[in-house]
Amino acid sequence: MKNLIHPSKALLFLFAFFITISTSCSEDDDEEFSPNGDDYFISFNISGDVTGELEGSAVMTQVELAGNYTLSISGNDFEVEGEEENQTFNIHFRRGPAPNEFESPEVGTYIIGLPAEAAAENGFWVNYFDIDGGSSTEYGTEDVSGTIEITNVTDDYIEGTFDFTAGRTENDQNITVTNGIFKARNGL
Repeated sequence: MKNLIHPSKALLFLFAFFITISTSCSEDDDEEFSPNGDDYFISFNISGDVTGELEGSAVMTQVELAGNYTLSISGNDFEVEGEEENQTFNIHFRRGPAPNEFESPEVGTYIIGLPAEAAAENGFWVNYFDIDGGSSTEYGTEDVSGTIEITNVTDDYIEGTFDFTAGRTENDQNITVTNGIFKARNGL
């Protein structure tokens, strides 16, 4: 008997991959990319199946896919050293998909949950990818709870704090993210 990937999981994976690629690319090739530029950053502690104190760069973007829009506040530690590309994490706080473009979120505290719960409560859903070489492990498909607080929004950036727990569908692995802070470039 063949094991097939459920179509909704395949679509979610494809969407997550598209967001990851689109937020990893610079809009201006002449502009130097810094993984933890002083202006836009993300920083947090993680425990559970993955441990560490992580930091990287952050951006807020919006993607249109098949007539639906998704807002994403994303962070990663992608860097290039010589000819080597290194990355250990990628994190996305998302809203959507929705049929209309999003405005920047207002200052306030929002829930972090699974996509249906987040949509019902005007919150965010999260995907965390632990990256090891060419493979990644995704968290945020089960047992998700937490909050994200937007503390400041300007035309140039959005900043705030976050804490959450997230699990995986495939097994009982979980992560807990605490002391999260970000200042993301406003790419809307």
